[in-house]
Amino acid sequence: MASPPKTLTLCVTACILSSVVVAAQVAIRQLTRTELQEIFGVQDHSKVPDYSLTEIHEYQTRGASNHDGRLRMSMKVGGRLLRLHLSRNDDLVQNTLVTKLSVNDDGQTIEESVTGKDDVDGELSQLYEDPVHSAAFTIQRDASGLLLDGSVGDYVVRTLPDHVTSNSSLRHVVYRQPDVRFVSDEYYPPDENTSANITQPRGLHKRQVKVPAIVYAEVTLIVAHSVIRNKGSEANAKKYVLNYWNSVSSNYKSYKMSPDIRFKIKEFIMCSVSILS
Repeated sequence: MASPPKTLTLCVTACILSSVVVAAQVAIRQLTRTELQEIFGVQDHSKVPDYSLTEIHEYQTRGASNHDGRLRMSMKVGGRLLRLHLSRNDDLVQNTLVTKLSVNDDGQTIEESVTGKDDVDGELSQLYEDPVHSAAFTIQRDASGLLLDGSVGDYVVRTLPDHVTSNSSLRHVVYRQPDVRFVSDEYYPPDENTSANITQPRGLHKRQVKVPAIVYAEVTLIVAHSVIRNKGSEANAKKYVLNYWNSVSSNYKSYKMSPDIRFKIKEFIMCSVSILS
C-alpha cells in the first residue's frame, strides 16, 4: 500500500496543530477574572503570558520498580518531552497546625486552630516531587485522569477548569515563570573589608560537633487576607503556598549537601480578614 504524499502529511499535521492552538485560545478567553488570577497570576486576558497546552500520560516500567510507590508520567514542557518519576513528599506537612484568624463584631481577633495533617494534605490532595527535574506538584485524580498544579524547572503547570476544556486530554496549561528578583545587588554592595584577614582568638579551640544526616527546618507561614482574596478561597491560597514550598523543598533535595535539609511546615496562619490597620 502506497504511503501518503509528504505534502499531505505535513498539511494534516499543520491543521491539527492549528486546531489545538485555536482550542487553547478559546479556552483561555472563557476564564473568569478569578480563574485568571489563580492560574496565571493576572486579572486581564491581555496580560496572559505565552502558554501552551500539554497532555499528561501515566505509564509503567517493566520490573518490580512499579511497586516502589512512585507516580510515573510524561508531559511536554518547553518543547521537551519529560519523563517524571514522582514520589510523595511526606516531610513537608506532618501534624501541621492551621490557625484561622478572624475578627468578630466587637473588633476582637478570634483564633480557631485545627491540628492534623488531614486539614492540609487531605484537603489539598497529595504532594509529589521529582528533584531530578525540579518538579513539584499537588496532584488530584478524577475519572479522566490526573490533575496537576505546580512547577517543572522554570515552568508553571496548572489545571484548567472543566467548563473551558472540551478535550479531556488537554487539561493542563504550561507557561514560563516570570522573572522575579527579590534582592538586588545595588542594595547590597560588596563589603570592602571582605578580604581582611580574620584570626582566631588565642585559647579558642575547635570542637567536633556531630551533625545529623538530615536537618529538619520548621517554618511558620502567615497567609495574608490579600492572598486569600486573590486566590478566591482559603483552599486555593493554601494550595498556592504549598506548591511554592513543595518546589523549594524539591530544589533543596536536588542539591548535594551535607547534611540534607528537609522543610516542614509547622503552622499555617490564615488571615480570613485584614487584621492589620
